[in-house]
Amino acid sequence: MNSKFVVDDAIRASGLGIDAASSFSEALCGRHSVRIASPGRFEFSYSGHLLRDMSTTVGYIRYGSDVRVEVGAGELRTTYNISLPVEGEQQMMQPHGLLRSDAAHGIAVSPEQPLALDISGHCRKILVAVPRQSLERVLGDLLGAPVQDLLVFEPGISGTEGCTGAWWRMVRTYLNDADCARELYRCTAFSRDFETTLLKGLLIAQPSNYSERIRRTRGTKLPEYVVRARTFIESNFREPIHLEDIEAAAGVSRLKLFECFRKYIGYTPVAYLKHFRLKQARAELMSDLSRHNVSAIALGVGFTHFGRFAADYKRAFAESPSETMHRRG
Repeated sequence: MNSKFVVDDAIRASGLGIDAASSFSEALCGRHSVRIASPGRFEFSYSGHLLRDMSTTVGYIRYGSDVRVEVGAGELRTTYNISLPVEGEQQMMQPHGLLRSDAAHGIAVSPEQPLALDISGHCRKILVAVPRQSLERVLGDLLGAPVQDLLVFEPGISGTEGCTGAWWRMVRTYLNDADCARELYRCTAFSRDFETTLLKGLLIAQPSNYSERIRRTRGTKLPEYVVRARTFIESNFREPIHLEDIEAAAGVSRLKLFECFRKYIGYTPVAYLKHFRLKQARAELMSDLSRHNVSAIALGVGFTHFGRFAADYKRAFAESPSETMHRRG
């Protein structure tokens, strides 16, 4: 990062031309190309902070014009970029399909993954950029062993629910407090531990190809009754399951089941049932092998009220079920 943009760990950039803004964003996010839809409307701005121990940056970024960010296979090697719009929206095309992103749905971009990211002109988003070597260092500490394979996150990251929702709230708190509590965050003893906590939280909260190893290493063994409840839900989600059925499968009181299921899974049992059904519906809607219409798929995964299904689906994935189905071609 060019030192002229960094003052006392604060990073500010505005009024830059297209070339200067592209150079700035490349220094921040890693190698990529940017195509500007309306150069006359381009109005780039960034306001954020640098955590110096491992060079993580956290801030707000906007372009002012619709832009497309493109990364070729193997091109972005040095940085993880995790973003969540606070205004507007973005969408990412990657090998597994289109991912829409708004204030409730973020995007996690891992190195070496090809993508095209379309960002609307009125999109202002939180961007957490983490150097690859820093995240691998923290991951190695969690595992107690060197990292051999590339860490790849699931590209969709919830901005409001479960563990990732809590992680984003921590990010927002930092952004709200970093200026007014400057002496605290400039204290190396504090900022170093905060940055480590931020990165560990991301590794633990967001699913990746290392999640199971992290879970095993941490010794987080799910209680048997939580396993029984989750297995029952995932095995019977197409059936008309009620809370009493999940309780019976778990074999514990409702209060204990609620407390521990939320603690270990990040959802209440009923919320997890809906979450799992929605994921299954999306998988079927995106499948080329599916020949069912939207209502048949909804009914097939356990939803009996189509209007509520459509509303819950759009809330979860930022697009309607029919839009998902039409995209599969």
